[in-house]
Amino acid sequence: MKRKEKVKLDPEAMYVSWQGFSCELPGGLPFTCQKGTRLRGDHPAVKSQPSYFRPDGTPDSEIPDPTVPELIDEYADTSGVTLPGDLKPEDTLVCVKRCGVEFPDGSLMLVNVGDKVDRRSAIAQRAPKGSFRPLTDAEK
Repeated sequence: MKRKEKVKLDPEAMYVSWQGFSCELPGGLPFTCQKGTRLRGDHPAVKSQPSYFRPDGTPDSEIPDPTVPELIDEYADTSGVTLPGDLKPEDTLVCVKRCGVEFPDGSLMLVNVGDKVDRRSAIAQRAPKGSFRPLTDAEK
């Protein structure tokens, strides 16, 4: 299957979340978005998590099916965003104990066993001791 060309996000356009999600925005700020949330294209959540958004007014027939295991992200603009696959092995930690991390604003982010995070991220810094380990030589 040929990958679609990436569509450039319009910073002035409105985008709608087609599925609820939680993430850590660039800079370590936790963010939770409900299905149907409308945000501009220049919002950090839209820029860093474009696969959860579609242009406002997109027909239902063009909204991704959340039961499909791999969604092709035609809107991704990952400039300046560190993705798990882009982490250097020395900067990567692996979750070994499922945990919830609470942030000062009261939001909560769950981390599952096997999830990989940047060692410098707010998640890694705030998680209970023993929740993460560095990559082993075999994993590097």
